[in-house]
Amino acid sequence: MRIFILIFSAILFLNSHAKNYRILSTLPSFTESMFYLDAGGLLVGVSNYCNYPEDAKKLPRYGSSFEINLEKVVSDKVTSVLLAEVQGGRVKKNLEKLGVDVITTPYKRLGDAVEMLKIFNKKFKLNKDQKIENFSNNLDALLKPISKGKRVLMIIDEKFKDGKLHEVRAIGVDNYYHEILTKLGAKNIVTESGYPIRSLESLLTSKFDLILRISDRKVKSEEDWKNSFFKDKIYLYEKDYAVVLGPRTLLLVKDFREILK
Repeated sequence: MRIFILIFSAILFLNSHAKNYRILSTLPSFTESMFYLDAGGLLVGVSNYCNYPEDAKKLPRYGSSFEINLEKVVSDKVTSVLLAEVQGGRVKKNLEKLGVDVITTPYKRLGDAVEMLKIFNKKFKLNKDQKIENFSNNLDALLKPISKGKRVLMIIDEKFKDGKLHEVRAIGVDNYYHEILTKLGAKNIVTESGYPIRSLESLLTSKFDLILRISDRKVKSEEDWKNSFFKDKIYLYEKDYAVVLGPRTLLLVKDFREILK
């Protein structure tokens, strides 16, 4: 009965307001892209993790991208939801039952930073073709090689026991970090996909010039790293945009260029 009432309410609204965009963004990547396209005013809400730019912090929260508040979607008269391509499933089906337009968008590969801009631009008739082209050109210009085969181990987590490194979670090959690294002329020493675990023994027998620890906040193990065997090879990269593919990826690439020099 509950879902029936939600569906009926949503259909009544959508039939009378079909051309008025009221958009919910479920990922920081999508939120930042919409604001970059000067379309932040079309957003009526965001996920709990969307905190950039400042105006995004003022928008209502709808939970996580995997557990959207459907009652709020209906009561706030949301017409469109920006959803990750890999999510789909139950969330997508429930939104579609409510008559909501679900725009699924890729956000895992480097080219997706441009693709999501194009999708939003076309879908919401934003006329920002030139701005997107400029972004794409700037990205290509920044990705020119600068490093001659510097060997890098990229990681997103680590485990220390009693101040001694036990293992790390590495970054594999099927993501935009790997793409940026290799396009800049460096080498990712991890050859498998995903985020594999590397033990201390594995690290001691691996050949690399740099450990690049990527985080969107201050790394809690900073002092442990400074006192570790790898203190001369570790670089703690702590930026809030480090894990958000989107317009600020230009800053990420610029930072990588400086780190790899």
